[in-house]
Formats: sequence, C-alpha cells, structure tokens
Amino acid sequence: MFKKICLSLSFQLIVIVGLVFAFGNWVPLPVKSVSYGLALTLKEGLVWCIPFVIFSYMFSCLTGFRQGAGKFAAGTFIACLLLGVCLSNATAAFLSYGVAHTFLDSIGVMPSTCLKPTLCLEPAWAFSLPKLVANDHALMAGVLLSFIAPFALSDDKIQTTATLLKKYADFLLNKIFIPLLPLLVLGFVFKMEHEGILAHAFGIYGKVVLLFAVTQCLYLLFLYALGARFHPKTLLKSLQAVLPSALAAFTTMSSLAALSFTLKGARENTHNDPLVDAVIPSTANIHLIGDSIAIPLMALAIISSFSMPTPTFSLYSLFVLYFVLNKFAVAAVPGGGIIVMLPVLEQHLGFNDEMLSLIMMLYILFDAVSTTANVLGNGAFSVLFTKAFRKITGTASS
Repeated sequence: MFKKICLSLSFQLIVIVGLVFAFGNWVPLPVKSVSYGLALTLKEGLVWCIPFVIFSYMFSCLTGFRQGAGKFAAGTFIACLLLGVCLSNATAAFLSYGVAHTFLDSIGVMPSTCLKPTLCLEPAWAFSLPKLVANDHALMAGVLLSFIAPFALSDDKIQTTATLLKKYADFLLNKIFIPLLPLLVLGFVFKMEHEGILAHAFGIYGKVVLLFAVTQCLYLLFLYALGARFHPKTLLKSLQAVLPSALAAFTTMSSLAALSFTLKGARENTHNDPLVDAVIPSTANIHLIGDSIAIPLMALAIISSFSMPTPTFSLYSLFVLYFVLNKFAVAAVPGGGIIVMLPVLEQHLGFNDEMLSLIMMLYILFDAVSTTANVLGNGAFSVLFTKAFRKITGTASS
C-alpha cells in the first residue's frame, strides 16, 4: 500500500512542489533553464499527439456504446443517454461560471492580486512541432466516423479498429506521457519559483480548491435530494447507499475501481431498476460532474489571477460546448480528464504554457476530490435518468 502511494502521480507532484518550494533557491539557474526547456518540449509533444488521442477515444467510446448499453441499446435509449450526459456536464460547467462570478473576488482571487513575476526564466532551448490536425477536427472526425462505420464495416472490424486505436492511445498516455508528466510539472514549478510566484499561487488556489469542493458537495446534495423528491428519509437512505462508492473513489482515485460499488448503490436507489445496469457502465468515464465543476472553476480563477479579462458568457458557452464534447474522449488514466482539455483551454480561454501547467498540476494534486464527486454524480444521474427515461417512454421497471 505504501509503495502504491509513493508511486502515485499525486504523491510525486506533492514531493516535487515541496522540494522546489524548500530548496529551489539553491538550484543553479542553468539547471532550472534546462528543466524548463524540457518541460516545454514535453508539452509540445503532448499537444501534438492530442488530436490522435481525442480521435481514438471518441471513436472507441461511441462505437462501443451499444455494447456498453447492453440490451437497452435502442436508438431512443442511446440518444436520451447521450443528451442527458451532455446536459448534466454542461449544467455543472455553467454552475462554475456563476460561482466564479459570485465568489472569486470575495476569496481574494482578483486582478489586483494577480501573479506578477519579479524575474523571468528563459528555457535553455526552443522546440516546436507543426500542427497537423486541429483538435476540433479530430473530435468531429471521431464522431462522424463512429456513425458512418456501421454502414461500411462489419461489427467485428469496427470493434477491432476501435480496440487498436484505443490501444495505441493508451500506450502514448500510460507508457510515455504519464511517466514523464512529473518532469513537465517540475520545469514549470521551477519557473514559478524563480519568478517569485509559487508561494503566492498556492495561497490563492488553496481557496479555489476549497470553493470547488464545497460547490461539488452542495450540487451533489441537491441532485440526490431531487432524486429523493426532497424527502429527508429517502435522501438519507440514498446517501447511505452511495457512501461505499465515495470511499472507494477517494482512496483509489479511480471511477472504474469504484464501479461495482456505484452500481450496487444505484440499484438500491432505483429499487433494482435494470436500466442502471446499462447507465452506470456506459457513463462511468463520460459523465463527470466533479471535473465539470472543478476544471472550469480553476480555469476562471487562473484567468483572473493572471490579470486576464473574464470570458464573456458567449465565449464561455463556446468553451462549454467543446468541453462537453471532449468529455467523450477522456482517457481513464491519471490526469486524463485534464490532458484532453488542454487544447480547449488554450484555444477558447487563451491559456498560455504556464497556465496550462498550473491547472494540470492542481487537477492532479486534488484528483481524489473530483473523482469522488464524479462517482457520486454518476450515482445521482442514474436515479434521475432512469426516472426521466421511464416517464418519457412510458415504460415500467421490469
């Protein structure tokens, strides 16, 4: 258990930040410059590969959806489920926009407290790769081909292709980028330490983490209360049923590891409605309420602290559109939820390299909080969706 904790990505990042915070002043400038150059190189390689990752996971997710949905894999069910997931993720993201406008100033995240470097760390070298495919094009290609493929290929060939694409994408993330991620973060942490903004950044974003955690808790409580029709006793029973899944998610930082507990709790809360056997496995990696609150809220806080203008509602709505679509391409790996969002943050919210590294570091450090919210959100969604679907279609639980 201790070895597993020490090897976890979150623990490695905590150690990196702690060591740089304590001993960064004694590290020679050339070492910092080389580390920063390496970080920029890794980031460039990651961004260059992301279109393939997005396409692969999107194609794999949508082509495999019928199998995940099981015997309920009818067009109406899939359409309703996908629409429900999109609306739920989007609602959580828009909630973050309202919370940010209401509370960021009051907790001290404002342009007047922006992160102003006193020095500037230059990378030891510059490296860039040509952009071959735009991320939104890769996203749309994955969607379109997943719908066209059944008319041109057999199910076996589609499944083989999807499995192969996912295998290569998994290899890129699990075997190359995830192991190198601490080096990427180290370079940007050195930059923040050298420029005198590291301590100030954690003073600001500690409050932001507390804000998104409280927002997640209150929103989830509302969803479970809605599912219980605001009956206190029913609400209490619902929360008791999902407590094991929350504990499993928090300790393992994995939605998949908590899947069996989530499914058991959902069955209890829906009186063993067989629909949940299709809903829970199908949405475990795409319905992410915790991420949909945490990532936009952290993004808006970072924008404010870097003295950038707050996105207008129309611009933020466009960001939410791509944010929600990219959720279907999220990889089930540490940091996967933020990795596929880096191009969206860069393109639609104007994030630079330093801001991207900062939000990636914060996301991974506090992954346990958002993962727990994701799992609890799936439990609430299964209850609300099954009730709505039964009412819309006029079917009863068998």
